[in-house]
Amino acid sequence: MVGYRAISIVAPVFKFIEAVLEIFIPLLVAAIIDRGIGGGDMGFVWRVGGLMLIFYCVGFVLALACQYLAAKSAFGFGTNLRLALFSRINSLSVLQSDRLTHSTLINNINIDVSAIQNTINRTLRLATRAPFILIGALIMSLRLNLLIGLIIFAVAALIFGILFFVLKKSKPVLKKINAHLDKIALQTRENLTGARVIRSSNAVARQDKKFGTEAKKIREQSVLLHLYTALSSPLALLAVNLVIMGILYFGGLRVRGGDLTQGQVVALVNYMLQILNAVSIVAMLSVLFVKAAASGKRINAVFGLSLDEKDLGKNGDESEGEGVETNGNADEIKGKNGQNVIEFKSVCLKYGDGGGFALKDISFCLKNGQSLGVVGATGSGKSSLLNLIAGFFDYSGSILFLGQELRGIGQGELSNLLGYSMQGAEIFEGSILENVDMGRGLSHEQVFKALAAAGCDFANELDFKLMGDGANLSGGQKQRLMIARAILGIENKKLLMLDDSFSALDFDTKMALKGNLDLIKCVSDCQNFFVPIVKIVATNSVSLIKDFDLILVLDKGKIVSIGTHSDLLSCCKIYKQIVQFSE
Repeated sequence: MVGYRAISIVAPVFKFIEAVLEIFIPLLVAAIIDRGIGGGDMGFVWRVGGLMLIFYCVGFVLALACQYLAAKSAFGFGTNLRLALFSRINSLSVLQSDRLTHSTLINNINIDVSAIQNTINRTLRLATRAPFILIGALIMSLRLNLLIGLIIFAVAALIFGILFFVLKKSKPVLKKINAHLDKIALQTRENLTGARVIRSSNAVARQDKKFGTEAKKIREQSVLLHLYTALSSPLALLAVNLVIMGILYFGGLRVRGGDLTQGQVVALVNYMLQILNAVSIVAMLSVLFVKAAASGKRINAVFGLSLDEKDLGKNGDESEGEGVETNGNADEIKGKNGQNVIEFKSVCLKYGDGGGFALKDISFCLKNGQSLGVVGATGSGKSSLLNLIAGFFDYSGSILFLGQELRGIGQGELSNLLGYSMQGAEIFEGSILENVDMGRGLSHEQVFKALAAAGCDFANELDFKLMGDGANLSGGQKQRLMIARAILGIENKKLLMLDDSFSALDFDTKMALKGNLDLIKCVSDCQNFFVPIVKIVATNSVSLIKDFDLILVLDKGKIVSIGTHSDLLSCCKIYKQIVQFSE
């Protein structure tokens, strides 16, 4: 617990001192009964009673100090853990976060961290006190009377056996509860984000039934868990009460025989009650430990993921050998006449270990100032291609960006070099300024220019508040806002990518926006001379890209053809079909 180690040590020390004082209280009570009351020495009663009061007051102050330090340490650690976990989640690859599922990651930050910090809080307060009270009370009982002390020891062992049984039964139940909680979180998230689809499809009852099924399973498992834990308390209490009855009976006989005093019998009863209290605390802590262990395992699964290895499965290099149709301009395609900005060399992409290739044997090159249109049927790999350039996934083969292998470019550096409007419109709760600037700290003038270039005529006020997922925007407004985010600061970027960013726009708005994007011609590099920017647009609206330098046609993850609009019309059947469909 970095930053809280000192108080994490001091807090249990305070609790330990309190426990030491508590252990001696029954002996003082026995002394008052035997010597003070039994001997008629009221002065002794007052002196020892005053000492007991001091013990209680000191213990109270120490307990308060321990509570404060334990809370500060536990919740401080919880805050640090949440920050570290949130940072780790943001560092995961797209496939890693999808594989763990978003609902699981949300539960990691909320439920799992809370379970761990609450366990730390209780542990610092009670884990030192309870074992010492338990051991100390047993030792004191054996000192007062060996036979009764052994009986108490045997009962304590029995109680621990019951506790071990409860823990063994509780662990798999807790695992099932956590799994169902993940499903509950996932269903809640889906219902909130897809509320309009659910209502328009009249699927509210179906969703309620699905949610109710998972909630019922959580209820059943929770009842079973609490049944196990509830059994431990009455069984332990029964055993302790039987022992107390035995202490009073056998103790009375020994008092009559002169082997014990009345005060010692009372002290033995008090020690038995202390043992009961300590065992109850240990039982409670044990359940918390089981929960914390399960939560810790889930959190460690996130921290245990390698950030260097994207854990995406093996992407094979094999090719089926199909030829790629070209228009014959090999020099231009390979970019020999200028600096290459993007170059793919036999690139393959496979999502995980199962399934086929999302992209296979992709090779092409773009040099400064070129524009590339990417077309193909749904699922042909258009978004996968752009996501590779954005650094979201690992791959086999080689991708060179400005002459450097893409794998060797950090995500932060890469994001500074390209603007990317993704297929899904991700709008965050907050102002228009916050959604477009995304913490880059650019000027309001630059933001207004980006909004104007993206045709965001609705965004007249930068402080206008947007709802979560852009609920108060139309689909077209969301797309234009995403484009504005991508082209903000474009004067410092080398590449602009738009993935199906015009699908929700009408024809006039689409063509007006295309005209604005055509004006983005160049950027200034560190030598203060102008270098043309590369534009890549994935779309099936041919009117947007027919004047591009190159058009790449994908089918089932492979390049079918690459060339200009006129060349593809003469040599590519798939492209002809796309043109006919788009018209």
